[in-house]
Amino acid sequence: MTWSHQFSSRREIQARWPAIYQLTVERKRFEHMSAMIPRGARVLDVGADRREWEARLKALDASLVYKSQDVNESQSHDFRRLSDVQEPFDVILWMEVVEHLSPDEALESIRHFQRILAPGGVVLATTPNTWHPPQYLRDCTHRTPWAYDELGGAFLAGGLRVEGMWRL
Repeated sequence: MTWSHQFSSRREIQARWPAIYQLTVERKRFEHMSAMIPRGARVLDVGADRREWEARLKALDASLVYKSQDVNESQSHDFRRLSDVQEPFDVILWMEVVEHLSPDEALESIRHFQRILAPGGVVLATTPNTWHPPQYLRDCTHRTPWAYDELGGAFLAGGLRVEGMWRL
């Protein structure tokens, strides 16, 4: 991703959400995000680790199809590499993953999401709040801090629309 492309995409996000303090605060992440998942959706959990979202989502909707991707071989996952995922999904969960990637790896992931997202589908992504550094710095595996406008800009640069942003 070139700096100028990222800069222009970030500026587009800043025009819609000029400051982090103007983002709505949602106190209950699961309730807020699960409300955006339609009944019977095909959900891909990228960076799923222990597949924690699976049981909670299926408790709300038994017809939901859940698949997971993670490089962690100590857990059972449907896919080890994101590039192995070729089927369409209505929802892609990308929870606390992007900060572990370089900007180029993040953009490559977002572009892949764009290819496997079903029409009308949604990507739900979270990352530690860089405006509160202890959240980001508390994990030595974090490689790239993503401010809200940088992450939104990366989604735009990757060919996706940004419909909403919240602080959780």
